Amino acid sequence: MLVDWCYSVDAAAPTHIPAIVKNYKTWYPREVLRKEKPTPATDIFMWAMMVRNTAETIPTRFKGLLDWCLAECAKTRPQSAWDVQDKWGKLAQEEFGKPRYLKLTL
Repeated sequence: MLVDWCYSVDAAAPTHIPAIVKNYKTWYPREVLRKEKPTPATDIFMWAMMVRNTAETIPTRFKGLLDWCLAECAKTRPQSAWDVQDKWGKLAQEEFGKPRYLKLTL
C-alpha cells in the first residue's frame, strides 16, 4: 500500500528522509534518525518493522528473515526488495501452502 509520496527522495541524489513521525521514532533505522543517505535497506527495514509491530503473531520460520531485515547496520541488511519478497513468498508457501485466490463479488 502506498501511503504517501510527499516525503519521497530522488534515488539519483538522495540526501536524507525529511519526515519522522515522533510517536514512532523507535520504528526508524538509525540512518534515518542520523539524517544519512537512505538506501534500499532503509525501505526494507521500515517494511520489516511494520510487519513486526502490526502482526498479531509471526510464525517462527519468518523471524530469521525479519531479524536480518532489521539489522542495526544498513550494510548488513538485504539490499534487494525483490530478494526479500522471494524469500518471504517461499516461507509463506511453506507455512501456509499454495496461495488461494477467492473471487470477490461486490
